[in-house]
Amino acid sequence: MNTNRVFLTHEPLRSSEHGLIPSFDLSGAMEHGKLEVLFPYRGLFGPDAYEIMKEKLGDFDEENDIIFPCGHPASMLLVGHALGELGIRAIKVLMYDKREKRNYPMRIDLW
Repeated sequence: MNTNRVFLTHEPLRSSEHGLIPSFDLSGAMEHGKLEVLFPYRGLFGPDAYEIMKEKLGDFDEENDIIFPCGHPASMLLVGHALGELGIRAIKVLMYDKREKRNYPMRIDLW
């Protein structure tokens, strides 16, 4: 069983005539671990949003956890900043390969 976590930087939703629906298919991301949203769709700039997100990353595991950058660009910036404050030295980022039509994690050393 896969115990990794995939942190979505911002909940990927969009408005439709039927209300909020996913912006894209997340099944490829789910193959890499349990999905966890760091910023809810309408919560990026809410009170205490940064501290709530940082708390979710408090036990981030550099070897097993993955960041999936999606949603508002500010969410990606804030997540990177929080990881730096937490002393995280490397992350895995979930990338999408258009030719192979699949997601894969890529390791990035932060410092």
